[in-house]
Amino acid sequence: MNTPPGWGEDPLSKFLVDAHHNCMASFANYARLPVMAALKEVDACFRDVVGFSFNLPKELFLPILIGRCHAAYLSSIQLSLAGQVPEAYPSIRLCVENALYAVFIQDDSIIDADIPERWRIWLERDESEMAEKTCRATFTHAKVRDHLVTRDGGLGERAEMLYQRTIKYGAHPNFYAQAQASELPSEKGGGSVQYLLPNTDASKLCIQTSVEAGTCALRIFGLILEERYEEAGIHARIPKIEYTK
Repeated sequence: MNTPPGWGEDPLSKFLVDAHHNCMASFANYARLPVMAALKEVDACFRDVVGFSFNLPKELFLPILIGRCHAAYLSSIQLSLAGQVPEAYPSIRLCVENALYAVFIQDDSIIDADIPERWRIWLERDESEMAEKTCRATFTHAKVRDHLVTRDGGLGERAEMLYQRTIKYGAHPNFYAQAQASELPSEKGGGSVQYLLPNTDASKLCIQTSVEAGTCALRIFGLILEERYEEAGIHARIPKIEYTK
């Protein structure tokens, strides 16, 4: 597509141009570093998992949750490579949360029923005020986290560590998240907000956190896709990513 007239000449499109240039610069700067290979391998694993055959209707929503998890991972990569560090962390959190929801839903004790209980609660969320309250009470972070801990304690602890890191650095508005990209006003002058933080310690941590969240989510899906993971070699590939720094 040809560059549209005026592209990059107004503040909005200039920001988009700068963000895109940062993505390309980051890709080039990190091309020979282990983290770039890790980013690509997490993506490759997700694409393999999305391509699995699924057991319908028992796994009706599983491919959707895997796909949305992968999409959140891709969003976190785009934002972190662009230097939109605080804004990347909500996507990283969403990557982990989709995996937590998936295992919680699939481990429903009546998953083989026509309408499993957790499916029903999840699907009916917007049908009434009571349904929304029930969904909120059923799918709390504590409940989905604790369920994962019952399946794999170490993995549950890792997911929680990453979740809390995303909160600290930007998934919720808080001072620490704002401070890494903002300067408070003082008597000598107004403060400032940095919208792009490419090639900084903050962006590097964000990129690494995206990798860690991606591998964590893949491991969580592995709890409910054990045989398919073995056949595809996913279980063997993940540790190689995790030890890449």
